[in-house]
Amino acid sequence: MIKGYVVNNLGRGKHIFKQSVSPGMKVPLDKLYEQYSAAYGGEFDTGFLEWLEGTKVPRGSGFDIVVEALDAEKDVPQQPEEEKKVVVKQRKVHPTNLTARQIADLKIKDKPKIVLQEVMSIHKLRRAYTLCKGRPGKETLTKLIRERMTELS
Repeated sequence: MIKGYVVNNLGRGKHIFKQSVSPGMKVPLDKLYEQYSAAYGGEFDTGFLEWLEGTKVPRGSGFDIVVEALDAEKDVPQQPEEEKKVVVKQRKVHPTNLTARQIADLKIKDKPKIVLQEVMSIHKLRRAYTLCKGRPGKETLTKLIRERMTELS
């Protein structure tokens, strides 16, 4: 049995796990296992955490998996609250590995001009441009993508 949660450290809300997760909100791991047990198809153990990190909580997404206790059934001496928590750190996604959807979802605070300089695929940029064109609040990103496409062609 695993006790823990997934916490939103983005600073803004996001729709994930078939629900809207506010900044700082914690989603219990047992609730996620109930929700995704059919898709995962295994026991509620560390393998589920790896599956969750690989599929639902992608690296660099701003969500952290916090494990409070790995085996609640065994007699484990109580530890102070700070020592029990283990945070699985998320690695940042390199700009060359971004998908078109991730490029289209960039915010101004993510410094899209710097990120777009690393993207070398004109096809990804065209797809991202199509996804952002006409969306409110994406005018600057659309302009930056268009400029990068002209640089590459």
